[in-house]
Amino acid sequence: MKQLLICLLLAYAVAVRAQNTPQAVIERMNQSLLAIEKGEYWASYKFKSLINTDTSAGAGLVRYFKTNGGPGDTLARFITWPTGNWGPQGSDGEVYFYFRKDSVIAIDQVRQKKGLINYLSKGNGFRIRVLSLPILTNRGHVPVDPEKWSTAQVGQFTLNDTVFVELYRRRLFPIKAKLTPTAKDSMIYTDQWLLFPDTYTPRRITAWADQQDGHVQYEEINYTAIRPLPPEAAFEKEYNVAEMVKNGYRVSEIDHSALPKTRETQVGDSIPNFMVRLETGDTMPIFSAYQQRYVVLDFWYRSCGPCNLAMPGLDRTARALNGKDIAIVGVNPIDQQYNALIEQYKHKYGYSFPIVFAERAVADQMKIKGYPQLLVVDQQTRRVIHVQSGYSEEGEKGLRVFLETLLR
Repeated sequence: MKQLLICLLLAYAVAVRAQNTPQAVIERMNQSLLAIEKGEYWASYKFKSLINTDTSAGAGLVRYFKTNGGPGDTLARFITWPTGNWGPQGSDGEVYFYFRKDSVIAIDQVRQKKGLINYLSKGNGFRIRVLSLPILTNRGHVPVDPEKWSTAQVGQFTLNDTVFVELYRRRLFPIKAKLTPTAKDSMIYTDQWLLFPDTYTPRRITAWADQQDGHVQYEEINYTAIRPLPPEAAFEKEYNVAEMVKNGYRVSEIDHSALPKTRETQVGDSIPNFMVRLETGDTMPIFSAYQQRYVVLDFWYRSCGPCNLAMPGLDRTARALNGKDIAIVGVNPIDQQYNALIEQYKHKYGYSFPIVFAERAVADQMKIKGYPQLLVVDQQTRRVIHVQSGYSEEGEKGLRVFLETLLR
């Protein structure tokens, strides 16, 4: 009898441990999310990037409805009402739509991949974070892979006097391209999920990315409990284009694949002698301020990740070619109001090349469509002889070789 009791206790302990594993918690969360055919919740988010100290925030009411399409159709239709000046926006499973103030329904043709929307407007943190949950909660698509959380810790976390189920994990990833010269060789990622103790649906999702040099990226999404909608609730009652057109709305369709690509600056283009504000505060034409035979113009702005990744390499190139007949200049057409902050940024990391400010119209005139955009200009002809977009280690090496060849 005693042996039987011991066996039962051991079996119970094993069962309890199995229920408290991160995989078991994730499985229960998935089941809870997938069981709701249509629901609504409030969500709010806060976000701060690695690049700067600015924090973006937003909130809104989200309603979502499962689709009943064919195989692989796992995208929930959803619509959200953000707080503030944003109009309703969402997806009917095929296109992304949003309402403009001029009574226009703008319909964006979106690309889909495995049933998920693969298009998000650039810079729109609201769509990325607040709308993430309805995209994940679909039959046929597991919201979270339990195996990816196998190293997580399961515990309890008290928030506002309520005890939630906690999933917590820290991971270390190598950094191939350092954001700043003082960055470590690895970055620490930390995730914390708080789940409602009765439903195991998310209450708060928090994530940090620590570059170990004082730069931390942070985001937090808070959710209310998901409330199932009544049987009569339907997506068509929330979003009915035909009915809205009758009420005075007009539809503007945006198909990005059909839009002609805007021409960007190319080799051979002429560069105007545009005005810049120097670090001294003086304003003068760019080619009067820098009269070297070759001028490298690096168009960038402070909250652009690839721009910051490119800075250390550009500084290495500037130091290596110091004293040669070439000037490397950072041109910022976005952050004119942050003059002191840019100066602190430059001195903090010891960048040797000058940073100047230009009007936004200058970047438009020169067809700068993406950042960073680097142009090498021949001072004698004022024409572009080399163009480089984005950042890569190969691009850094290629620029150095190109400039050294020019000087020879």
